[in-house]
Amino acid sequence: MKIVRKLKVTPLLFVVVKFLLLSNLVAFSLIFVLILGSIMIDGFKTNFSTKPLSVSVALIAYPKDTINIGAADKYVFLRSNTGEAELKLPFTAQLAVPLSFLPIFNFSPLNLFFYIITYFNLFLVLHNISKEKPFLEGNKKRLKWLGGSYVAWGAALFFTNALIDKTVREVSENHLRFDGHFLNNYIQVGLVIFIIAMVYARGIEMEKEAALTI
Repeated sequence: MKIVRKLKVTPLLFVVVKFLLLSNLVAFSLIFVLILGSIMIDGFKTNFSTKPLSVSVALIAYPKDTINIGAADKYVFLRSNTGEAELKLPFTAQLAVPLSFLPIFNFSPLNLFFYIITYFNLFLVLHNISKEKPFLEGNKKRLKWLGGSYVAWGAALFFTNALIDKTVREVSENHLRFDGHFLNNYIQVGLVIFIIAMVYARGIEMEKEAALTI
């Protein structure tokens, strides 16, 4: 009876959004476990040595001769000025470099980790909202966690992309650069969520003040 009553007071859109958030949370969690598990198993087998990884690159200057990128001989441009290069990178680079065989999805353990945090917090925020009590102390904390995770996500992407770009430039004698997203909007989004959390906290205070006056 309690579940039926809750569904009646909950808008249908909320139910649909919560279902999508929960399904994405489960899917990304499984993908994260599978990818991270395969990376760690491979690491134990290879003693966590350097790994040839395919990264997206862009041409800076045309070389006079054929570029010999480290120990790798694979160098293919898929478009006029952008392509992929196979580089030997430190083992930990696998945690940040997106999977090359899924170019449509930006899947990497780093991104998947923050996807999980985002979907988890958003689901809990929507799950605890009700018409009777729209402002909850727990949701204020979740919004702050969400804002902090986006700021950390943006900073992590910037620094990992900068390290990969440094390696790409070194091994290509500055003819190539890593085609990563250095100017991401995650930090700005995180700051906006922090502002929303402050507004939400003010709503909680006003609700408490109203309850005291009554």
